[in-house]
Amino acid sequence: MSDEQPPDTPAASPSPETLSSLPEVGDRVGDYEIMAELGRGGMGAVFIGRDLKLGRRVAIKFIHTSDAQMRERFLLEARATASCHHENIVVIHEVGTHRDSPYIVLEHLQGTPLTKQLRPGEPLAFGRAVEIMVPVVRALVCAHERGIAHRDLKPDNIFLTRSGTVKVLDFGLAKVLHEGPPTRADAPPALVPPIEPSPEVPPYAPPLPPSYAVERDPYVTLPPVSPQLTQRGAIMGTIPYMAPEQWGFLDVDHRSDLWAVGIMLFEMVAGHHPIQGHTGWDMGFQVAIFEKPMPPVRTANPSVPDELADIIDACLIKPMDQRMPDAQTLLAALEPLLPGRPARRLRGEENPYAGLVAFQEADADRFFGRDDEIRSATAYLRDWPMLAVAGPSGAGKSSFVRAGVISALKRSGEGWSSRILRPGRSPVDALVHLVAPMLGQSTVHTQLGSVGENGELPTNLSALDDSDGIRQRLLDEPGFLGTVLRNRARQTGKTLLLFVDQLEELFTLAEPSAAGDARAPTDADERATRERAAFVAALAAICGDATTPVRLVVAIRADFLDRLAEERAFSAELSQHLMFLPPLGDEQLRAALIEPAQLAGYRTEPSVASDIIAHLSHVAGALPLLQFTAGKLWEVRDRQTHTLTEAGYRSIGGVTGALIRHADSVIAALTPTAQTIARSLLLRLVTRNRTRALLPLGELHELGPLSEVQPVVETLAQARLLVIQTGQGHGQSELADAAARGATIELVHESLITAWPLLTRWLAEGHEESAFHVELRQVARQWHERGRPRGLLWRDEALREARLHVGLHTGATWQTLPAQPRAFLEAAFAQHERWKRRRRLLVIGAITTLVVITLGSITAAVLIADATREAKRQTARAEQQAARAEQQAAIAEQQTTRAEAQAALAEERLARAQAEQRARERAEEQERAARLATEAANEQVELTNGQLAEKNRALEQALARANEATAAAEAATERVGRLLETERERVRRLESQGSGVLLRDVADELPSFAITEE
Repeated sequence: MSDEQPPDTPAASPSPETLSSLPEVGDRVGDYEIMAELGRGGMGAVFIGRDLKLGRRVAIKFIHTSDAQMRERFLLEARATASCHHENIVVIHEVGTHRDSPYIVLEHLQGTPLTKQLRPGEPLAFGRAVEIMVPVVRALVCAHERGIAHRDLKPDNIFLTRSGTVKVLDFGLAKVLHEGPPTRADAPPALVPPIEPSPEVPPYAPPLPPSYAVERDPYVTLPPVSPQLTQRGAIMGTIPYMAPEQWGFLDVDHRSDLWAVGIMLFEMVAGHHPIQGHTGWDMGFQVAIFEKPMPPVRTANPSVPDELADIIDACLIKPMDQRMPDAQTLLAALEPLLPGRPARRLRGEENPYAGLVAFQEADADRFFGRDDEIRSATAYLRDWPMLAVAGPSGAGKSSFVRAGVISALKRSGEGWSSRILRPGRSPVDALVHLVAPMLGQSTVHTQLGSVGENGELPTNLSALDDSDGIRQRLLDEPGFLGTVLRNRARQTGKTLLLFVDQLEELFTLAEPSAAGDARAPTDADERATRERAAFVAALAAICGDATTPVRLVVAIRADFLDRLAEERAFSAELSQHLMFLPPLGDEQLRAALIEPAQLAGYRTEPSVASDIIAHLSHVAGALPLLQFTAGKLWEVRDRQTHTLTEAGYRSIGGVTGALIRHADSVIAALTPTAQTIARSLLLRLVTRNRTRALLPLGELHELGPLSEVQPVVETLAQARLLVIQTGQGHGQSELADAAARGATIELVHESLITAWPLLTRWLAEGHEESAFHVELRQVARQWHERGRPRGLLWRDEALREARLHVGLHTGATWQTLPAQPRAFLEAAFAQHERWKRRRRLLVIGAITTLVVITLGSITAAVLIADATREAKRQTARAEQQAARAEQQAAIAEQQTTRAEAQAALAEERLARAQAEQRARERAEEQERAARLATEAANEQVELTNGQLAEKNRALEQALARANEATAAAEAATERVGRLLETERERVRRLESQGSGVLLRDVADELPSFAITEE
């Protein structure tokens, strides 16, 4: 059951007894927990529940009635329906009783009923109508084989799930049940309020008692499992879809279901019911008149194909014995009309396998193994604006969309067109190439008005008659792309599907410099980031509204989904519409191997199929390897017995050996020069993320002379190791023409990157070299685009690294460099040589200047040293003289002391003389003698002090001369320092101009002078 509530379900007030017996949210019913209520009526309710054992969601339907016969009927019919195990019949998990109320547990479905697909006056495409009804008839075949008739088929009971599966609901069950008024004793209780009969019922209308109630809601009965449960004469069904016999005249059997199928097919292809202008009992009356046949469907829609019209008319024959006899016959008539793969038989020599090349839309007839996924995707795109197909490398995402989804939508007859693009190196340029043809005459020849009801383009589109204008508009206005696409879809009257293949190229081919690059972001980096943001913004603007006639499908490797998180708005939209495409299972691989051969009238030996599937069942990227192996096996097929044999399979080396032998043999057949070119070419076709890279054909000349490169490209393309996206040819002129149209070349499939040992070894050997060449090409392209400025040329460490990679103009690597990178390196090397010559001249001049300065500095240093030594000698002599003066002063001081002692003695003697009055004269004489001695001593002291003063003056003069010499030395040192600082500043200026390495070395060796004292 689905989350959708049935339309037109009249509400009834449940009784208190009903409310008390039904569960509430959170209650446990057996092994199920009630999660939410979907709907409630007078006799029951429907809930969403959780299976506590298996962890799945289920629908639980309860019926509450005291009528024992009704309860028994409910459970018996539920058990009978549960016996119908079919993918197109809703699954019944369990039947039980809770609080004396019977319940059934059904699978939980997500989707919409067919009712929402039917709009008055809007017929469905014929192919779509058949596509919907065939699963319904298959379900009827299953039920009828078990003796079960639905008896209430109608659009409300046909459910279209989101996965594309069609489910028949209520096989023998009531949806939301309702009590009705009292009924005749021999009739089952009415399940809905009666429909009031038309006041103008003709007198020959079927004699139905007024108490009869005809259901408006779904109700399905069983053939009589018990005479008491289903009785003849009971009127059950929904009036517009009831067969004549259901009005109570004849026994009802499986042919009544075929009538309902005819009515629904009529409504889908004609846009209305076969009986117009009548409702209720009037419509029933028109149906019940056996003599009045139903109108042929072609009277309502003359364009209905004859085969389909005959089927519909056969289902709507009123006499049961003349009607379509059974569901199996109806199914056999409808299945050939399915809009599936075209039924064609391949020519005997035509290889039915695609090899390593992705399937294209034209290959839909031989694309097998994805039927369920195709059905799910096409159903999803009818209701949603976007689908993102993600999966591992080699899962077949491109093939799935191109040969599966797009082809199925176009064959449905619903009116679909498609456009395909890849982001490539310049995503915005890819959008320009997409949009420019759509603008066409409108932009060049027509002045358009503002957007109107018919989706005209805005006025300023008329100015966009050149690629630059379109490009700028795409960069500035995210909604511009959607405007153009919607206008195109309205002009053609078809839904336009835009398929963006390999969206991961936004990060492998168009991304800025590597994150590990220490360089500041360049203009190219900023431009790449802006282009990527503009590209995803334009895509996001497309998929915002499901009502517009535009659909977006993107394919991306699952391991790049995290990178899309960088674009928040787009990743948020994408995550809501994500479809994971898993690798093919064993049965899908078997279909992909066996069924294409059957188209050509060949069979495959079982041992071959088993071995191939065993090898590929757990291999990532199995589909291209299977297609390649099968393609090689086809080449050694047994033409007499029309068999793909085990002997042939062994001869190609099995799954593993087929690809390796083929690729190795192609390379081995090349000349040594061609092998070198092939190696360079293959390395350029792999990104550093180990994904395929696109190489424009216009850049082939970068690998060497075109006369040598083009044969290598053609050989690898013819061997299906490479693929040229457009304009692939077999001659130089055709390749040149394709290059002019912007064609690109790439590895045929990413599986070669991991499955081909030779390429794996080349990648391992050239990992560092490959990274270098990627960076070299990016920088060289930027240098070329900006007019080859000298400032962008490599130098110093980058140039030394380049020499290590490419040699000195003579190595093999240098010879295979593309023209643009080679010109870049030649310019860098030439600039480096010019700098070296300038550096030599600057160094010589600097050295000469430095020598002169050094000689002057040495001379000054010698003079300073002489002056310093003389000052030191003068200081020493002055110090010696000062010492001698100090000695003489000490002697004089001693003599003065002795004289003072003698004077004291004389005074003592004089005192004694004075004491001796009698010897006065004698004392006077002694006194005169002492005075004379004292005078002599004083004269000697004065003489000594004069000599000491003279020596002090000489010492002061020597110290003054030493101070003058020291000051002169300091002044000379200061002048030399200023000269050295001036010269160092000059050296630094030269170094900043590119000649700094050697000058800095010379400057570092300049002497430093200082005055030291010994």
